[in-house]
Amino acid sequence: MSAMRVDGGLSEWFDIVVGVMQGCVLSPLLFNILLDVVIALALENNEIGVNISGINISNLRFTDDICLAAGSDKDLQQLVDKVHTTSNRFGLKVSNTKIEVQCIGREKQHMKIMLGNSGSLYFLAETVAQHFG
Repeated sequence: MSAMRVDGGLSEWFDIVVGVMQGCVLSPLLFNILLDVVIALALENNEIGVNISGINISNLRFTDDICLAAGSDKDLQQLVDKVHTTSNRFGLKVSNTKIEVQCIGREKQHMKIMLGNSGSLYFLAETVAQHFG
């Protein structure tokens, strides 16, 4: 049973039927499970990614950070759209202020990646190394 403190007094007691208590050790585990489901559904039957030693890699994750990998800006846009749409279905919001786009290559590239209808993210990629690779 719980109650809320309102204007110095307590509300009526009520049952909590969803969620976990603040600081609960289950909270990060449940979030990671949800994020696994979101990514699995968003990238189901996905063939977009980068090939590393014969393995297609489309995403890397650590805690609540997600790195999407693609061979072109068009493919990256498709991955961003899929993850954004699926995240919204589960009530998760992708913050457009925390998104970064990085392009690694031999020549400068102009990329325009959109996040839903919230606006554009622009990135002008510089050459990483002229003697790279």
